[in-house]
Amino acid sequence: METHIPASGLPFPTTPEIIFANWREALHCSGLTPGMKSVYALALGGYLEYCSRNAVSLTTPSARAYMDDVIRRGLAKHPQLWKDALNWFFREGRRHCETAPRLVDHAMPTLGQADTGSQPWERRLIERLRIQHYAWRTEKTYREWTWRFAHFIQPRDLETATGEDLKAFLSELAVKGRVSIATQKQALGAVEG
Repeated sequence: METHIPASGLPFPTTPEIIFANWREALHCSGLTPGMKSVYALALGGYLEYCSRNAVSLTTPSARAYMDDVIRRGLAKHPQLWKDALNWFFREGRRHCETAPRLVDHAMPTLGQADTGSQPWERRLIERLRIQHYAWRTEKTYREWTWRFAHFIQPRDLETATGEDLKAFLSELAVKGRVSIATQKQALGAVEG
């Protein structure tokens, strides 16, 4: 498994353990009391923001680092409830990934919900897009553009791509593909996303 060392200096796996974009809906249907749901939502929202801000994936080590930070900074009145929230998130997220989802996103086909990517970079892209609640069509488009870019720079890995590679890719789209500026911007947004 690949490892990324963010600004914090702590190494984290770069491949997400789960992709659980509809966790709020699952929490709403969880049967927990309204007060517990509020605490869980606060803890989980903070965790997802922590991961986004520090460019780390949703993994058990990043959840532990988040809780260490919460405790160190005294952000939670009841840290054990926040830990319980994270445990719920990973437990339900794994179940969500392994079985057919109870809460269906009608905009995304069932096969699309189950598809979490074949490459580590693709899993990270999907994770980011689903956490930010991008539409299924946008996810599909971004994945297609990123795959085209990955094929463009072959045999090198996508993680080794440079700004020059991206410029060459966009130039080829414009010159050989004769795509519009809007299409180039879409490709740029997908690859940089």
